[in-house]
Amino acid sequence: MNLSKRLRAESRSQETAVETLANLREVFLFPSCMVDLLRPGIVESARRVLQRLGYPVKVFPPGLCCGQIAWNSGDRKSAQQMARTLFRHVQRVPESAGIVSLSGSCTAMMLEMGEEILGAPGSRPRIWEFTEFLAQVGSVRPWRGQLTAKVAVHFSCHALRFLGLKEPILQVLQRLHGLEILEWPAADLCCGFGGTFSLKFPELSLSMAKRKVETLPSGAQILTSADLACLANLEHFVQETFPDMEVLHIAEVVDRGHIQRHDSSSAP
Repeated sequence: MNLSKRLRAESRSQETAVETLANLREVFLFPSCMVDLLRPGIVESARRVLQRLGYPVKVFPPGLCCGQIAWNSGDRKSAQQMARTLFRHVQRVPESAGIVSLSGSCTAMMLEMGEEILGAPGSRPRIWEFTEFLAQVGSVRPWRGQLTAKVAVHFSCHALRFLGLKEPILQVLQRLHGLEILEWPAADLCCGFGGTFSLKFPELSLSMAKRKVETLPSGAQILTSADLACLANLEHFVQETFPDMEVLHIAEVVDRGHIQRHDSSSAP
């Protein structure tokens, strides 16, 4: 079992997760470098979604990086420096708050940081990927939304293979009444981004992206994913091949669903 899945199994059982979520009073949102740089509006979409669930939301300062690209490139020193800077902010988050990341790859890196980089596992249980949080929080703050559209879902490598989040992603989208999730055999095929892979092997990266886009299901109106980096790598070919299709982070899709809590309790 890889490290991230083992950490999930050991430190975040379903019972523990529900208990932790029930005690949360606010959320700290970690955007990721890609969101900060390419589409900061995703942060506002995620903020609105979380606020509709009754959570006050604070956002980590821009420019913070989990250090994954440096780590995967073998530059351990730079990765550790970035990780320590980020973890200084993580450790300031009060016990009554949760940390929600807008990137599966960053979430995986943050979960691994404590054991592989910093030796500080104490903060791990309160870090969620965005769709994971929404799927689990439904048990303590039930919610639903409405969005009439046909969507194709790309499962990023880190969200799918490191964090095992295929089902939570689908559960979140299924809470949007009227949203049709189209069958897509290539949904879990790599987009070709791979961080520095796309810089070191651009032709191969673009070829992988083009091949994936060519398999998109007929009738799809929206292509979505929990990772903006993947969408950024696919978007050019989507615009070229399917000019009417929108490319949206899953936070933007859920935001469009105008979700509402449907229990009778008030936010703490």
